[in-house]
Amino acid sequence: MDADELARVAGATLRAIREATTYAEAKGIDDEFREILRYCRDMHELLLVALIEMEPALDDEVRGIADEALVAILQLEALSGPQRGPMM
Repeated sequence: MDADELARVAGATLRAIREATTYAEAKGIDDEFREILRYCRDMHELLLVALIEMEPALDDEVRGIADEALVAILQLEALSGPQRGPMM
């Protein structure tokens, strides 16, 4: 994976988190929110794979984005309450 693809994955991850946050604020926690949240988790997993593939050529800023994304996803998961299946 190259730097452009990494940037696309990181951007998609952050957009998905924003979408989940906005959805939760506007409509609450429901099955559609949980689906968006699963997509967030999937995109974060892709981001982690990309980070591993590009090691050690990455700087701390890129790693920080992945860490911040994980924190946001975990906070959103906490909002969603008990899960009906694995989120990962």
